[in-house]
Amino acid sequence: MFAGIPIKFIDLLRLDVRNQLLDAPDSLEAMIPPNTEWVIIDEVQKIPELLDVVHRLIEDKGIKFGLTVSSARKLKHGGANLLAGRAFVYNLFPFTSFELGESFRLEDALMWGTLPKSTRYKTRTIEFNISNLTRILIFKKRCGRLISLRI
Repeated sequence: MFAGIPIKFIDLLRLDVRNQLLDAPDSLEAMIPPNTEWVIIDEVQKIPELLDVVHRLIEDKGIKFGLTVSSARKLKHGGANLLAGRAFVYNLFPFTSFELGESFRLEDALMWGTLPKSTRYKTRTIEFNISNLTRILIFKKRCGRLISLRI
């Protein structure tokens, strides 16, 4: 999609990048080289204030943005600028059995799901999942929160 188009990718999973933008969201503009057509920001929900800067750069500079979010709930409930009238929302869903074709196995889909990365992790074991689930339950119990789990 972006072959030959000048883009800038900003990964907010990188602590150095996230800390810089947390301290000074306006520094986003300085991170974008001249003549950049697209800026892709991964995990933008980690710094909701960036959306105000994105809004300004769309209006003032005409830059196009691709923003990924793994938890839209944080943005919606946090009063973030949702770029009304300036954004299109595309949802990425897990693979379907049709898309996976002959590699689709119902047991694997029920056990691991069909998100792109989960289809590669078939070496996980039940013991691994039970161990992690036990840690989560212990952590939640210590925090004093009641949780419900679907298994």
